[in-house]
Amino acid sequence: MIIKISECLFSPTERCVVRDEMKTELYRVAKKFLSKDQIILTPQKQEAAIIRKLKSNEYAILINGQEQAVVRKHFGSKFDVDKVGWHVDCSSYSDRYHTLLDAQNNQIAEINRTSGANGDYELKITDGIDPFLPIAITVAIDTMSTASKLVNSHS
Repeated sequence: MIIKISECLFSPTERCVVRDEMKTELYRVAKKFLSKDQIILTPQKQEAAIIRKLKSNEYAILINGQEQAVVRKHFGSKFDVDKVGWHVDCSSYSDRYHTLLDAQNNQIAEINRTSGANGDYELKITDGIDPFLPIAITVAIDTMSTASKLVNSHS
């Protein structure tokens, strides 16, 4: 499954839109009103998850108010995803290509930051994997990226 995450260029509140390979909107990411939290919304504007900053290098993914994962950035481009036992391997010096792996180093998704001025991403999700958590992890990784355009461009 291929997922595209694209920056919303001219919206003061919405950060990006998430679409499948058929260009069907799956989610939108927006800044939560009067908060530093980001909210992942369904096309019906229902809250699917919150991405909450815990520390400068650590973001929690909350679903139904429960912490489902914590994305933690280490030195360089290494990320761990606590609570689910996943980690992110950066295979390029430019931080454009990452691989999301489970505890046994099985590939969950490829995360590719596409070229161009925007902070757009393409995720290649392994068959049989629910795409929601890899999408939320990608938004958290982008938020921690010093070159972030996807989420921080309107902050």
